[in-house]
Order: sequence, then C-alpha cells, then structure tokens
Amino acid sequence: MVIAGRSDRAALIPPLAAKPSVRVRITAFTAAQLERQALRWRLWTPVAFGAGCATYFAFRTEPAAWPLLVFAGLGSLAWLVGRRLHLVRAWSLILLMLACFALGLAAAKLRTDAVTAPIAPALDQPAVIEGWVVDVDSPGAAGPRIIIAPVRIRGLAPAQTPVRIRATVRDETPPEPGQAIRLFGILNPPPAPASPGAYDFGRTAFFQRIGGVAFGLGETRPTVLPEAPWRLRMVMKVNALR
Repeated sequence: MVIAGRSDRAALIPPLAAKPSVRVRITAFTAAQLERQALRWRLWTPVAFGAGCATYFAFRTEPAAWPLLVFAGLGSLAWLVGRRLHLVRAWSLILLMLACFALGLAAAKLRTDAVTAPIAPALDQPAVIEGWVVDVDSPGAAGPRIIIAPVRIRGLAPAQTPVRIRATVRDETPPEPGQAIRLFGILNPPPAPASPGAYDFGRTAFFQRIGGVAFGLGETRPTVLPEAPWRLRMVMKVNALR
C-alpha cells in the first residue's frame, strides 16, 4: 500500500521542463533586445553611420568612390521602397541601419577626396617659404607654432606646394593671422607615428590639409603677396578675433 501510494503521488508531480538549448536562448535574447531597441532607432542611426565611417578607415587599400556611392544609393533606395511597401517594422529598421552604414562609408570617402592636397617632399636644403598666417597653433617645445597658407616655396612647383604648413618659428611673439610673412626654414612632410599604435599626426594633418611641417632657422619677416582668396581672408579674420 505504501509503495502504491508513493507511486500515485509521483504520478501527480509534473516532469521538469526540458532546459532550452543555448541557441534557443540566444535567439530569444536577441529578439527581445531588438524589440526593446526598435523604439530607439533614432539613437542607432548615428551609430550605424559612424560604423560605416570606421569601416572605411579599416580598409587596407584605398577604395574607389563609385562602388561606395552605388552601395549608399542602393541602400537608401531599398529603405525607401521598404517604407513604400509597408514592410514589417523589423525589416524596415534593418534596411534603415544598412542605409546609414552605407552612407557613412560614402561620406568618409567623399571627405577624404575633398581634403586631399599635396604633401611636401623632404628637401635637401632649407627653403624660403612665403605665405599668409592662417592661425596660431599651440606652442611646442621648440617655440611658437603657426599655420601658414603658402603662396610660394622655393624649390617646389605650384602643383607641389601644400595648402597648409605648420611652422615652428623663432619669434618671441608669433605673427598674427592675416599677416604676410617670409620664413627661411627646413621643410619636411608630416611625421609618421613614432611607434605602432601611437598618435598619428600625419592622419590628423591630412584632414586639416596640412601638407608639411617647417622649422624656422630665423625670425619671420613681413613680405608683400598677392591678395588672398576671399575664403582664406574670412578664415584669417575669424582666427584673428579669437
């Protein structure tokens, strides 16, 4: 009787549910997170755009512009068509993130092409640099530093002349933005990183259109130059007021 009673009670206890597999749990967790983040799609669009920009800088070789532009156009078109067809929210958001990612790729490429400018070669001897003082940079260990828009550099053809140069000068007080100066100094291309993973001034200089660094061997001298373009004049006036 006791054994039979125990058997009856055991029959009334439901068996334990089988534990879901890791794949099922990951799928359920991902679906729940996507559902929660769907209402925050406006916050994720800049993330997708930035991911596209970061992917561009991760390329080992410089890609052509047209494939990235085509990808951006197709991604944007797919999202617009999806909205027109009233796709389910999940697919619409996926297409939106893909479009933002593609636009980030294209924007990074277009920005790179827009700021591409000549890089000064390493000259064998000091050169005479004549140009406009665009801005006063933060001083370095060797002295004050200024940003110059060179007009003429002895030894360089106009096509080789950088758009901007950062120069370390020997003046106690650096010249102000808007002044036309003449500088005799050593000109080199922007330096590479000191070690792998170190700060890459060359990349920063590239996007600031700084194509060379100069070290003055004497004080700057005033000079006479042709009138600067109107955009450069506006930039120098704004920098002079700061």
